[in-house]
Amino acid sequence: MAISRRVIGLGLFVFAASVNLSVAGANIGWGIVAAGLLFDFGDRSFAGRLGRLLAEWRGDPLFLPWVLYLGVSAVSALPGPAPREALASLVRWDATHALAYFLLAAAARRVSVREAGWGYLAAAVAAAGLGIWQVWRGYVAQGHVSIYDAAHGTVHHVTYGELMALSLGFCLSVLAFARRATGLWPLGGAAAFLTVALGLSQTRGAWIAVPVICVFSAWLYRPGRPRVLAFIGVNIALACAVLAAGPRFSMTASLRERAASIFSTDFSSNRIRLGMWKVGLRMFRDHPLTGIGIGRVKKRFRDYQPEQLGTEADWGSLHNLYVHQLAERGAPALAALLALFASMWRLALRRLREGAGPWRLWAAAALPGFFVMNLTETSFQHAVVAFTVCWMLAAAQAPSEPTSREA
Repeated sequence: MAISRRVIGLGLFVFAASVNLSVAGANIGWGIVAAGLLFDFGDRSFAGRLGRLLAEWRGDPLFLPWVLYLGVSAVSALPGPAPREALASLVRWDATHALAYFLLAAAARRVSVREAGWGYLAAAVAAAGLGIWQVWRGYVAQGHVSIYDAAHGTVHHVTYGELMALSLGFCLSVLAFARRATGLWPLGGAAAFLTVALGLSQTRGAWIAVPVICVFSAWLYRPGRPRVLAFIGVNIALACAVLAAGPRFSMTASLRERAASIFSTDFSSNRIRLGMWKVGLRMFRDHPLTGIGIGRVKKRFRDYQPEQLGTEADWGSLHNLYVHQLAERGAPALAALLALFASMWRLALRRLREGAGPWRLWAAAALPGFFVMNLTETSFQHAVVAFTVCWMLAAAQAPSEPTSREA
């Protein structure tokens, strides 16, 4: 039993330390967790161990919402022209995310997640450093920074920005609970590092999500409110400095342009997104109950948009999770997705009410920001981002809430 718990703890650490850097590492991490969980039960037979693990999953608060979402999505795939392909895509992405969540949640109920939490934060800071270095290297070589030089770490720059936003939410939650003054400076430095990396990612959806995360962090945990508000104030001042320096400092010019274009329909990428959403709604109107089929947006895009939209003729993502789900799977699947999201947030809020702690505050405050991210991206379908959400929800269920009182 003791060995299996060590294996579970190792798997959690590998997962947490990898999710900001490598999807392969994250997969290895939850694979180790799965092995540890199976050996954690006393049954001699594999079937007995698996049965006890499945029974535990059925008691998870998110079991029914996940089953409903996966079930409705599977049913929507059956009438389509390629049901096997659609079901394979469902298993590869959504079902895998659900499996990772249940494994991580079962692990978090057995072992401390404190070490994994520090591993997660350290890896996030390392990823931030990598992104900052990438931008600086491009600036030194070219004398300017454009969208093509955005910080990206080991993933696409949009996914990177989303990861930095969620990591920053965790750092703020730990900072809000820090008890020793000596721990404030390292945490504040980490928050600043993550903020710079987020800015250099030039990911506007993540930029919008961070204020949402900050507002909910301050609202949900009153004792930590002064620190969160101080962080907001510092970042407002930093943003004003970047915008003011834009015309004179070439490194910030691209950031200034991206910030100014967030709500402008004159900006090309915004017009492209609006065009994508219109295409998605037309797909939905033709197939309101089942959608056009999971994974078939790219194959059907030209049927609804004969003229090239932006730089691509066949877009595989509609850059809005909710419109994308409507187009792919129909209204029932979108309703099931919204029910799953609502259940996630309700679980996080309930755990926070049961006992305040950084993990629970992170989940309760970061989820609304994550929901906002999906208005301009399909973040829930990005593996490492979805894994991070599963990780925060799983860790929030840990019975012994890790805090930074020793920090």
